[in-house]
Amino acid sequence: MAWPYTLPVIKEEILDSLRGCFDFQVGLGVTHLIIPTPLVEDSEDEFALQLNWIDAAIELKAEYDHSMLATVAFTDNIVLHQNPLENKVIQTIIDNLSAREELDGIYVLPVQTGNGSIRTNHKRVAETLLYISHIVGAQNEKIVMVNFADAFGYACLAVGATGFAGGYTNKTRRMNLDDFLEEGGGGAYPRFYSHTLLLEFLTDRDLSKLRDGKLLRLLMNDHTEASEDLLNALKDGLSANDVPLWRESLNNVTTATIHKIERLVRASNELSTIDLSDMQARFDYTLEWLQSAEANQLLLQSRFSTAPLEDDGRHIAVWTKAFEEFMDNI
Repeated sequence: MAWPYTLPVIKEEILDSLRGCFDFQVGLGVTHLIIPTPLVEDSEDEFALQLNWIDAAIELKAEYDHSMLATVAFTDNIVLHQNPLENKVIQTIIDNLSAREELDGIYVLPVQTGNGSIRTNHKRVAETLLYISHIVGAQNEKIVMVNFADAFGYACLAVGATGFAGGYTNKTRRMNLDDFLEEGGGGAYPRFYSHTLLLEFLTDRDLSKLRDGKLLRLLMNDHTEASEDLLNALKDGLSANDVPLWRESLNNVTTATIHKIERLVRASNELSTIDLSDMQARFDYTLEWLQSAEANQLLLQSRFSTAPLEDDGRHIAVWTKAFEEFMDNI
């Protein structure tokens, strides 16, 4: 395929492109088909171009024995300057996709413009993901899969999303075209993911500070099978460098990756014990998680003010404020 790719505009060409994409997915053995759609990057088009692709895909649904999810990929500039309840593009997306009975659900992802943070650090991007997840997922009972929102996908799950995806590397945690430029670059150091604190700690430099500051108790709820040896070593006064699978060395990230997956799976399982019919309980549960993380972040900033932790945690207050405003306005 030549790049840059010329977007089909004639219906027959769109149908051919859709079939090619669907056949490729079927060959991979997927359970659901993701409908490719053009990126939403112009607020003036009002999602009309994307609806052409979605409606064409619905016409092909009888040819495939799969549920279909429409891609909703939007650049962050589309939502930065308006509350999602007042954003005409977002409301058009929600209204149109909720109303299409033949459509099983959506696959939603924010796309960063510029060299942004590894996490969602814009309140209105976070709010938009929450509203889409709740209205399309909880209220209209469609499948909502959220990607490239990192651990904030868990908050989307709490308000109505069906699931969320992410990963350990930059390319799997955010969607930013800058990540796909060939620039060489190095590897990654292992980081311990704390779902309780919503932070990621360098395994030797950061976790040793928590050990010496008698703050390991903050991590005890983040215990997983993959992290057992690390946490035991820290409690015994040792460091991550005494645990080979957690040694703070370049590209030694396999066990850290497994730990993050295990921790997020456990958190999601715990959330699933609160029935979707009791949405207020799910809201309260999630708000407590975010507000507790924010309070603990202030403690850590104060304790390590002269030698800060590597993760500055600026996303936590953003996520908390987004969730609070979502609760106020829903």
